[in-house]
Amino acid sequence: LGSPISNDRRHSAPSRLFEAINGKQTKPEEEGRYRDLEAAPPVPTTSILTKTDGVVSWRGSVQCPSKGHQTENIVVPASHVGLGVNPLVMVAVADRLAQPEGEWRPFDRSGWRGKVFKTAVEIG
Repeated sequence: LGSPISNDRRHSAPSRLFEAINGKQTKPEEEGRYRDLEAAPPVPTTSILTKTDGVVSWRGSVQCPSKGHQTENIVVPASHVGLGVNPLVMVAVADRLAQPEGEWRPFDRSGWRGKVFKTAVEIG
């Protein structure tokens, strides 16, 4: 929920403060520890994000599709703190968790859901 999943710190509001304390690159970054952070994990992955986050830029929360991986992005209207209590987020999380193991399918945006749940492409 509203997590920066790219290795680009510019997508985070507190990046200047982080860099003032830690420098431009941390030791783990220099060692290449986070270089594959943007790659989709080998399990079904859904990023729930908001364009009006205020803390993490929505661009930093977009899960880039990878060949052979089951990934998607669900955009909801919310603030960063509001993601944890937003009823639309609860609907999306419940839908994702209700899927039987091994039977992943994209989030159903038909009917009323299409009016409130957007994709990263639609807001991009």
